Amino acid sequence: MAIVFSSGERVRISKSPIGVGGEGKVYRVANEGRTGVIAKIYNKIPDRERQEKLKAMLLLSSSTLLNACAWPIDTLRDTSSGEICGFTMNEVTESEPLHHFYSPSWRMQNQPNASWDTLLQLSSNLAAVFGVIHDLGIVVGDVNPNSLRVRKNGRVVLIDTDSFQLSHGSSLYRCRVGVPSFTAPELLSTNKPFDLIKRSRNNDLFGLSLLLFHLLFMGRHPFAGVFSGQGDTPIESHIKEFRYAYAVDHKQRGLLPPPLSISPRLVASTDIANLFENDFTQIGAVNGRTSPKEWHQAIHLQRKRLTKCHLNTNHLYDSSVGSCIWCALEQKGLAFFLTRTSTIASGNTSESLVSFKPINLLPTRSEEAAWKRISSIAAEKTLMPQVALTNVKPQFNLAENERAAILRRSVLRFLSCTSAVLLLLLGQSSIFPLIPIILCTAFAYSPSVIRKLIAKYKAELIHLEADLATAKSNWNSLANASKCRQALSKANTAWTTIESLKIQYDKEIDSRLSILRQQHKESYLRSWLIADASISGIGPGRSSTLASYGIETAAEISPGRLYGINGFGPVLTSSLLAWKDALLSQYRQPTDNQLVKNEEKSLLAKYMRIRRQAAADLQTAIETFDAGRKETQRLLVKCEAQIASYYQLAASIKADINQLRKPASFIFRDKYPYLIF
Repeated sequence: MAIVFSSGERVRISKSPIGVGGEGKVYRVANEGRTGVIAKIYNKIPDRERQEKLKAMLLLSSSTLLNACAWPIDTLRDTSSGEICGFTMNEVTESEPLHHFYSPSWRMQNQPNASWDTLLQLSSNLAAVFGVIHDLGIVVGDVNPNSLRVRKNGRVVLIDTDSFQLSHGSSLYRCRVGVPSFTAPELLSTNKPFDLIKRSRNNDLFGLSLLLFHLLFMGRHPFAGVFSGQGDTPIESHIKEFRYAYAVDHKQRGLLPPPLSISPRLVASTDIANLFENDFTQIGAVNGRTSPKEWHQAIHLQRKRLTKCHLNTNHLYDSSVGSCIWCALEQKGLAFFLTRTSTIASGNTSESLVSFKPINLLPTRSEEAAWKRISSIAAEKTLMPQVALTNVKPQFNLAENERAAILRRSVLRFLSCTSAVLLLLLGQSSIFPLIPIILCTAFAYSPSVIRKLIAKYKAELIHLEADLATAKSNWNSLANASKCRQALSKANTAWTTIESLKIQYDKEIDSRLSILRQQHKESYLRSWLIADASISGIGPGRSSTLASYGIETAAEISPGRLYGINGFGPVLTSSLLAWKDALLSQYRQPTDNQLVKNEEKSLLAKYMRIRRQAAADLQTAIETFDAGRKETQRLLVKCEAQIASYYQLAASIKADINQLRKPASFIFRDKYPYLIF
């Protein structure tokens, strides 16, 4: 069959559909002058009411509607029957499904700078688009996350508009479809097919509140929880019975929040928590739910109450909480926003990462030469200098009285020796015992002036030796100067760090390979959202239930985590596991080189900071060592001169003492050569 625009121009479409639904397929229009236009072509010719509805939608069209949603801009006709078989609309380009934004996994990978304020702003935009539609007297009807797209600028756009409920003239065109897990309880209680129900704006507001809850509380469904009654009950049963899991009286309602859930009263302001309490209980069904304008005002006030966490700039939280609620939840294993520290705290390494390579972790030649120089100096044994005494002479010349005393002493010793010889020659044995007495007395005799001088010189020598010992101690202290030792120790630490960095880097790369392999596989699985997949038995409601239990991607699927979740028995568990297995069969792990290449950027940043700090420490330590050694050398030279002078003076004093002990023949060489005693 041929398909034409209302003008009669033949429609040219893309070979493959860009979207497939239960009613039809969506294609890009390839006609000239219709850039950015897409066509929805029904699988079969719609009934008369649907065709009339599309005509009415064209008559109601306005710039406001075209900005707020993918509103029909032209009808398409089947030339063989002349009936309307589809319509065209503007394509919502550069956009993402709304449910991506309430997925922490998706946000961390695609919007790393997102915070709770980002979700609040998006929630405000979502409420605004509902306000636009309602102000025009139109009811969305089938409110569900797959019917909304988010543009790059944050604006929310409604799609699947041909399902909207609207009036034109005397005709009411109902919404024929709906998702039970996003349908208001009063509608579910009628037990009527959707095409027989007249929707109201209050019904829409229930769906709006559901979407806002999903956005603000990380994809959790407010009616998914632990049922205290008997059997497995689906979410739509909980909705019908107003079993709001986070209500103040949730225990009486028979539904407890699931494990690892986020209570609105824990995260949001009391005003917002109360609005959800109103909309999800009988109060809202009877007295009316929160309007888009009221939501906009409440969200605006909530944003004004936000404060920034000092540990993670992606953490913005209600100031009335007292401390960062997102950090507290992370400690329980619930991470909803990517960790991002301030530029000042983390340091700017972009320039370094461009120029730094693993080989740069090795020591430079100048660093190696500097270390070898100071380490060789430190290895040298510093010995006490040996003082070579030259031209040692007595310090004082002998006075006349001292010379006379030495002469008397020598004369006495000479006479005593002569007397001893004569007594021996006499041969009188009776006098032999007198000989030792005579000799001892003579040689023991020392004039008082000589004794006093020797005692004086010995006393001076004792003091001088004490001074010499002090000087030697000072020399030893200087030779092992603590400042130089400390500098050498710091230099050694810095050098050891630099020398071992490349080895440590290589070891860490090797040790992390197994971790990287597992992380890469998990990252691959986290990129597959359950809400985006076509899994048998898993629709928006059940994907919301899984998200309420922290299962939103293939990475979280396991028998253990699925066990005990209300409504997930062996059949659905098998479907989810089969989907995960199918994804794993398509997984291709990168080579080790590719993994390391991705990993080395962060590792190099880490090792670069260590390397640069160690290099700076080494340079500082070497400069301190050289300065300390220069000063020490100066003081050592001074100390060595002092030690040499002490040695020289001590030798002179000893020469003085020795001079006083010598015989007269040494003093009076030519005059009394025989006085050798």
